[in-house]
Amino acid sequence: MKEWWDYFPNMRPFVVNFLFVYALPKRPTLQKLDEIGMVKASAVPRGFERISDDSFEQLLKVSNADARFIVR
Repeated sequence: MKEWWDYFPNMRPFVVNFLFVYALPKRPTLQKLDEIGMVKASAVPRGFERISDDSFEQLLKVSNADARFIVR
C-alpha cells in the first residue's frame, strides 16, 4: 500500500465526509437546472463545481427550500 501512496506524492487521495442535514423539498431535474442556467445539460456527467451565489439562490427558489436552514 505504501508504494501506491508514494507513487504520486503531489496527488494523494483524499476523503470527503458529507453530513446529510436537509433534503430539498422539490428536487429539480437536470432539465430545470439547465433552464435556469445553473448547469449545462450537455456537460453531464461532471464532478464538483463551485456555483455562484445567484445560482445558489435560484436553486433554493426552484426547490422551495426553507432558507432558515442555510448557514453562510
